[in-house]
Amino acid sequence: MDLERNHKWKACDYDSHIELVSTVNGEGQEGTQSSYGFVSYFGEAVRRMKANDKRACITREVRKELGLEFKNLPPAEKSKYVSQQHRVDKVAHDEAKFLTRCAPDRFEVVVGQLTDKQREVVCEMGLDNLIKLNCGRLKRKLCCWLVERTDVARCVIELNGSELQISANSFRYIMGVTDGGLPLLLEGDRSHVAAYLEKYNVTSSGINIKTLADILQNSREANEEFKVTFMLFTLCTVLSAPTDQLVSGIT
Repeated sequence: MDLERNHKWKACDYDSHIELVSTVNGEGQEGTQSSYGFVSYFGEAVRRMKANDKRACITREVRKELGLEFKNLPPAEKSKYVSQQHRVDKVAHDEAKFLTRCAPDRFEVVVGQLTDKQREVVCEMGLDNLIKLNCGRLKRKLCCWLVERTDVARCVIELNGSELQISANSFRYIMGVTDGGLPLLLEGDRSHVAAYLEKYNVTSSGINIKTLADILQNSREANEEFKVTFMLFTLCTVLSAPTDQLVSGIT
């Protein structure tokens, strides 16, 4: 079909059309599994049309005609577009699995509301450089790219044929936090932290991150309770972020 000869295009901005087109069969209706590669075919056809006429406007009739064309393609040629769609779906699926609640922007908002005394206490805790953090939201694609190139067993990141060794010292240097110091007690009597469990409204699943943020934003004290709350919030938003809204392993 010679679309350039058979159709007169109206002037319009077409760029927004591609993202609105779903799988379509020859009747212009939502397609079945056999025609889901139409999205790739449609995009290629439209790019070709627009190269010939930048003012080309894709109407319902044009989409229908393209749908019929795709439906009548030989199986071997149609499979090419189906394979392309498989690759797109796989990339989207892989990206969706990269989940983290690491949120430097949320951390920055809370830090911005700390009093001078609270900042002094945070510095005493060895987090003085961390409260200067100002990087906004994480770039998920970049994080995923780095994770894919990290060999956890050997503690190295493979970059362009070279290997970058990573260690606790690397983390300390980059994040600006003290490495070592006070011992951590990971076990103990639940009654010793009963007041905190009640204050944080702890459930069997853990502590909600928003609860910690709200407590910090409404606090003007720089006492032991503030230290515990700030440390938990720092862990779950920057240092060791979970994949959901809850800080687990507390109870």
